[in-house]
Amino acid sequence: MAMMLGIGGVGLSGMGGVVPLALLAIDGQLPAAVLDFASGFHTIPWVLTRASAASYVDAADNVRTVAANVARYTQTAAARALLLEDGATRLIGGAAPVSGQSVTVTAQTYTLSFHGTGTVTLSGAYSASVVGTGATLRRIVSFTPATGTLTATPAGDVRMMQLETGGMATSYIPGDDGAASRAADLVAPIPVSGLGIGAGYTLAVRGQIDVAAGYDRLVQLDADADASRQNVRWHPGHGIVQAQIYDGGALQAEFSESGGPGTGAPFALAMSVGPNHFQAARNGVSGALDSTVSFQSPTRLRLAEGYSGNKPKRLLLSSVLLYPSLMTAAQLERLTT
Repeated sequence: MAMMLGIGGVGLSGMGGVVPLALLAIDGQLPAAVLDFASGFHTIPWVLTRASAASYVDAADNVRTVAANVARYTQTAAARALLLEDGATRLIGGAAPVSGQSVTVTAQTYTLSFHGTGTVTLSGAYSASVVGTGATLRRIVSFTPATGTLTATPAGDVRMMQLETGGMATSYIPGDDGAASRAADLVAPIPVSGLGIGAGYTLAVRGQIDVAAGYDRLVQLDADADASRQNVRWHPGHGIVQAQIYDGGALQAEFSESGGPGTGAPFALAMSVGPNHFQAARNGVSGALDSTVSFQSPTRLRLAEGYSGNKPKRLLLSSVLLYPSLMTAAQLERLTT
């Protein structure tokens, strides 16, 4: 298991030494909890498990493999981030496939990806010739075949070839040539009852969702139920990151500012929630205050899932901050710029 222990007090212990907590204060309001994956600073413990090896891309665009239960960090356009993915299956491919591989497919979207300057020829249920773009550049092509047998034949420099379902590529799945699976990254629910947020709080999240599965929960706070929750989620129909508050199974309010960053682009979202208080901002734009909401105090913080699931296929989290106080629209805007 990957377990990060934070040190509170005057500073945060992490990769780069000690950073004063005051740097994260908003008008004197200090965070009650910090999970700064960009810098490696944490004030609360968290545990990640994954039942298989997995890969990630480092800052030099090299593909690296880590063992089971080891957290992965990669780079977004804005910051270093913790990589959290749902389970996935490589239908065909491998580190250096030298011969054609075949698989039965249906008329749905598939994605082929590989590194190198060689060529992968698709035949059978779909015909195409896909040329690689470089040793450290990943060639990604999505297509919809007919139902039948699809054959992929690599030639030349073709490495880390992967065919998977869906319209986006997830991280390369290590393993023998042919089919292989990657288990989901699971972050254990983090207790928050002792953080003084029971009467209301402000949550600030920075990250990037690369591949969505549906109405994915990116960050959620609850009391071990989905009926009463506060969450940051992806809305597939609108293509935006939203903030929401539910109580007793009923939506109390949501922040759905249009025109926000879509998949593959960094977002910053902050929301203040409490009894008769809901307000949020995303990338420097705030919404109106809703003073009619019903609020249930949370006891758990969840990353990349809700209480009942709703995991994104590929999420990168740069930071998650919890403040034990409500903030104004101007303060929320500062947290997201």
